[in-house]
Amino acid sequence: DRIAPSGAPELREAHHAFNNMADALQHLERERAQTQRAMLQNAKLTSIGQLAAGIAHELRNPLANIFSLTKLGQRGLPDSEAQRRADLQNIRDEAERASNIIRGLLDFSRQGPTHRSDFDLAEWLHDCIALVTRMADRHEVALQVGEIPDLQLHGDQGLLQQALVNV
Repeated sequence: DRIAPSGAPELREAHHAFNNMADALQHLERERAQTQRAMLQNAKLTSIGQLAAGIAHELRNPLANIFSLTKLGQRGLPDSEAQRRADLQNIRDEAERASNIIRGLLDFSRQGPTHRSDFDLAEWLHDCIALVTRMADRHEVALQVGEIPDLQLHGDQGLLQQALVNV
């Protein structure tokens, strides 16, 4: 609460100082609460990243088996089995797509030293969008990508991806 300035000039000045101090304390309390919420959110994101990395590692082996088995299945098929060959190719393509998503999750959750390299902006941006598309759909957010310039970037793709996805 505030004190209404009254009385002698010295008392009014003390009242103003007290009110200023109370305002500053309120402001600091709001900042502390906001920082505390941000720290809690960061802890949650760290946990989610660790969980995603664990799940991604667990899914890698079954996907590798699916990929290998479909490749073997395609080898043994005669030319007359074009439809079955195409079906197996679709399975392989989807397994590879899932593997790329997992690789993105692992890169996203990776902690440690940065790995800087040159990379294509358009390909990187499409990978980022693939990571957040389902979440955006759930929240009824439409993602649109305009024309992407043909650019090569230099940096840590995983860290840049993490920054963009957090935004």
